[in-house]
Amino acid sequence: MSYREFFKTLTGFYPYAYQERVEERLRAGDSVILRVPTGAGKTWAAVAPFLYPLADGRCIADRLLYALPLRSLASSLHATVYKKMESVFGQVGVAGNSRQYPDGPRYCSLQIGGQKDDVFFHSDVIFTTIDQLLSGYVFLPVSLPDRVGNINAGALIGSLVVFDEIHLLDSSIALGTVIEMLDRLRGVCQFILMTATTSDKAISWLANRLGAAAVNVADEEIRALPAQRTKQRTWHWSDEQVNADTIATQHTGARTIVLLNSVRKAQDIFLALERHYEGHSDKPLLMLLHSRFYPEDRKAVEDQLLACFGPAATKTNVILVTTQVIEAGMDISADHLHSELAPMNALIQRAGRTARYEHRPIGSVTVYEIPGLGPYKEDKFLVEATRSKLQSLPPEGRVVDFVDEREWVETVHADAEVKNLARYDNLHERRAEVHKAMDQGDRGR
Repeated sequence: MSYREFFKTLTGFYPYAYQERVEERLRAGDSVILRVPTGAGKTWAAVAPFLYPLADGRCIADRLLYALPLRSLASSLHATVYKKMESVFGQVGVAGNSRQYPDGPRYCSLQIGGQKDDVFFHSDVIFTTIDQLLSGYVFLPVSLPDRVGNINAGALIGSLVVFDEIHLLDSSIALGTVIEMLDRLRGVCQFILMTATTSDKAISWLANRLGAAAVNVADEEIRALPAQRTKQRTWHWSDEQVNADTIATQHTGARTIVLLNSVRKAQDIFLALERHYEGHSDKPLLMLLHSRFYPEDRKAVEDQLLACFGPAATKTNVILVTTQVIEAGMDISADHLHSELAPMNALIQRAGRTARYEHRPIGSVTVYEIPGLGPYKEDKFLVEATRSKLQSLPPEGRVVDFVDEREWVETVHADAEVKNLARYDNLHERRAEVHKAMDQGDRGR
């Protein structure tokens, strides 16, 4: 079976040209850096090339380690990929901890805080978080005791390691360790770095520093993608701060997401909306999701999201009030997104939660002024540059496509990203810190 036919069997659609180029690069032994717009299928661009030879009992890597910044993202992608693997491989195991070699089914596991199905990375495909993977690399895995702390670092050898949403990583902490790790493991593992909003300059730096191939997706190729052909995403700027009355006035019975910069603000807006709609016969379904939920409560909300906002959603008249927990990776889409001001790359990620699907291609994004910098105190310059860009939008708003978004990212973020990355031109200092963590066993590192 050709790769195109396998991809169709696995996902239900034929691969896009850029997805085929990623497979060719991986099959040739290269590592890849990939930037495509949100909703353009980058997850399958990474997963399908690993599963294709596996279906015939071969492999391009011992395992696929797919790491994301947030638990919610890892959980969501695991559920999607697990179901697709079942359609190809039949029975698929979920608890890699109980795997028996060499026989038995293929395994697709979830290793995150609160669901530790594969603490030693036994499975064929493991969805995990950045902290789980990097802590294992420095011999201090968050889910294992010190006496077996060096085992997971060994699992990296021979693996295909995927870091998704790399723009969300703190350049002075996690991203620095990712760069040090991939530099050290060059030649003994392959990797894919994926993003929707990293600047061209930063991608060029990463490709040169790590010896990876940047898979470029031309404008005309992106325009031909089903999710992009008919998309009309209108951006608006508001000098006012977001409030419940404004949200309720603009909610027309469809699907609305309200994304705030802090848990406290999300809670306040949610309670205000409850008061606003009290006694209304046509009250929308109000949902709240943020990072302080207990795992079981978060899962209960996330289970509702697909029915309300997913690609096959049937429910309407719903308002989700949330925070950065849905900023990236979640396959959901609203008709209207209300967002507080944030750095441009974060806003574009948030905007990816509207007008996401070919059959629901029209949406709007309204960005509101903020009273202070909140969680972006160290990004004052980026927030101010973003505000300046958005203030140039006409009062009636403007349809913004991926070309505009890319230009915005280059203008606001490119110089800052390259400046932050330049500290890793020489990795001696970062590697010394990694060695201290490995040798001294201090979890504070």
